[in-house]
Order: sequence, then C-alpha cells, then structure tokens
Amino acid sequence: MKIKLKKKENRIPPNSMWCFNYAGYDSNIIEKLNSGESVAGEKIPKPASEYVKKINKINKKEDN
Repeated sequence: MKIKLKKKENRIPPNSMWCFNYAGYDSNIIEKLNSGESVAGEKIPKPASEYVKKINKINKKEDN
C-alpha cells in the first residue's frame, strides 16, 4: 500500500521508531514522508494513524 502525510505541517517525529514494514524500522521511510513524498509501506502503526493516511488507487476505465 502507498501512504503519505495527512498534513505537511504535521510531521512525524524523527525519533518515533515507528515501523511501516514488517521487516523492521527504516528511517528512510520517515524522511520521505516528512519531505512530502508518498511511500510504499506494509502497515500503519496505531500511533502513526494521526499523521499518515493510506492512498487508494482510482482505476479509470478507458472507453474505446
């Protein structure tokens, strides 16, 4: 799933140690989220749910 910050001014604390992947903590994910990018993650920790949201893909069908 893709995740991004709900509000750019509400950044994730760098020392939060929240794991967005089952493999463990990755500081690059938090740095990318705080810079405004959307990143791939496997889960959203409960304390992080007030900072980030899941991005839903919208599939557009083309009419031919």
